Amino acid sequence: METVCVLYRVPQLFHAYVDACLVRLGYLFPALEFSFDGDSISATGQAKSVSANIREEIAHTLYREKIYADTLSIRAAVYAAMHRR
Repeated sequence: METVCVLYRVPQLFHAYVDACLVRLGYLFPALEFSFDGDSISATGQAKSVSANIREEIAHTLYREKIYADTLSIRAAVYAAMHRR
């Protein structure tokens, strides 16, 4: 079976979120192996396992991790305010 490797270049702004992104991608796509080499995420696996839109999935997951991190303090403040009632 043919092995395929797909690369997605990660903008510098998103480097802080790569570790969390790799964990999430690992459970969303267990048949693929994900790694980060300093500026790109690679997805490697059997050709039949690699989704046609894997680059979109990687980009979406990175953005999602950024939003989560950026809004964590807001959510914490809301929860704290709710529990003070």
